[in-house]
Amino acid sequence: MKVLQLTDAYTTGGGLEYIFQIARGMPDVKFVVMAKDGTPPSRLAALENVRCLIGTPSPDAVQEVGPDVVHTNHLRSLLAYAPRRRKSDGIRLVNTVHGVHLRQYEFKGGLRNAVEHRLRRVVEGLLVRRCDQNILLNSQDMVYARRVFGIHNGVLVPNGIAPLDGEHHAPGSARFDSPPGTANFLTIARFNFQKGNDILIRGIAALRSRGQAQASRFHLVGEGECLQECRDLATSLGVDDIIRFLGKIEDAQSLIPQARCLVLPSRWEGSPIVLLEAGRHAAAVVASDACGNSDIVLDGKTGLLFQNANPDSLADSLAKALADPGRMTEYGQALREHVATEFSFEKMIAATRRVYENRNGESTERLP
Repeated sequence: MKVLQLTDAYTTGGGLEYIFQIARGMPDVKFVVMAKDGTPPSRLAALENVRCLIGTPSPDAVQEVGPDVVHTNHLRSLLAYAPRRRKSDGIRLVNTVHGVHLRQYEFKGGLRNAVEHRLRRVVEGLLVRRCDQNILLNSQDMVYARRVFGIHNGVLVPNGIAPLDGEHHAPGSARFDSPPGTANFLTIARFNFQKGNDILIRGIAALRSRGQAQASRFHLVGEGECLQECRDLATSLGVDDIIRFLGKIEDAQSLIPQARCLVLPSRWEGSPIVLLEAGRHAAAVVASDACGNSDIVLDGKTGLLFQNANPDSLADSLAKALADPGRMTEYGQALREHVATEFSFEKMIAATRRVYENRNGESTERLP
């Protein structure tokens, strides 16, 4: 079998990590990865069953690759291929919805956003209905896709993660520069509207205003179009002294065991790999109760959830994490068990293989 994976660009993010994990988990399948621009990650290009290309997925280009399956990731790659797809080529089209980005308009007002919302809803609905199968990453997105896009060929395949091995036990070079006794909080996320770093900074400011931020420091890993805006916000709110903007770090996951808590303030998610990484390390987590997060973090059982887009609610959760580190350690252990049981790498690979082999029909139930 040969699978052509289409993505927007070779940039750091969950989508490219998703492609890497699928290719790594199916060494018997030939994968061709195509993106419009960027540099293919070395570890993806190093896989023996992977060939990386830069280009636009025209029907002729796809035919030249000769795949049995085209697997699109993100709306742009779907938009680039689906309208020009030739069904006569006999190539199966699979699409993964890496979070329903239409949800952004739930947080935006105004006439322009209302018009954009309506237009995108129509266009995206038409595109996903042209696919032979759509993969949804969390239970709320499955319901949303059926209700809003009218698709009935969706299958729920959450992301999975392998247990820690020798490679992942190896310490990375990244270290916090905090004084001894500091409670270090860590966020690993792109700086864009979806990831909610602005909510985190406002939550930190609310925590400090209550006098509850003593001996704490917040480390934000990532880059993106909102980075400078967030830096300015931290300065204006007077919390830039306890926030560290660390930029891009290749081995950022090595910071997770060093942190008191991993914080993910996203407005919406698909199936965030960083939370699975936290579970693999038995790390404590504070996350928004957004879709995707709430499938992984069970409030008061495997971590703490705060009310989405509510800085005061986030401050409440951060205060709990500071006040009771023993309880947070218990949550981390419970999260590890939950991730190992419900989000295993083997389950994800087996389910994705069934999609490629067209053995799912129109199932909308979680695959075993």
